[in-house]
Amino acid sequence: MCSRRSNTVTKKEICERCGAKCCRGVDYKRWYVRVTLRDIVRIAARLDLDILDLLRKYIVLLPQGAYSIPVLRAVDSSCMFLRVTRCTIHEVKPLACRVYPIIPPGDRLDLRCPLSRFPDLLDEERSYVRQYVEEFLETESLLSRSKTRTVDDLVRVIKSYL
Repeated sequence: MCSRRSNTVTKKEICERCGAKCCRGVDYKRWYVRVTLRDIVRIAARLDLDILDLLRKYIVLLPQGAYSIPVLRAVDSSCMFLRVTRCTIHEVKPLACRVYPIIPPGDRLDLRCPLSRFPDLLDEERSYVRQYVEEFLETESLLSRSKTRTVDDLVRVIKSYL
């Protein structure tokens, strides 16, 4: 995590005081973490899992009309990768997490996050917005064209994508 300072407080201190509320309260309706196909590949590699195992253990498919979108699974309304207040996959966390509290595609901020009061500390998050939008659109396009609805469908899409 970045240790940039805003006056006398660091980004790390703000996040630690918050207690990772951004990783809690998952309800699969209003609050969840969407993952891109590239996120899935990065996380699988980091955890040394094949794609199918990763999808079965850590991903939920949410129906979105004609296709389903992959999101991180939650346990007791918290991200599965959250341990106390730490992300166990921090170095490969999904792009949606990397850009938070910025809400792409623009530069809106989620005001529930204490970091939103320190916009001068969000340079790192801003640097990922373009990549997030590109991967998000790429994922949406592939999932909608293939009408992905099941884990097996998603495995086929990812394999053809690689």
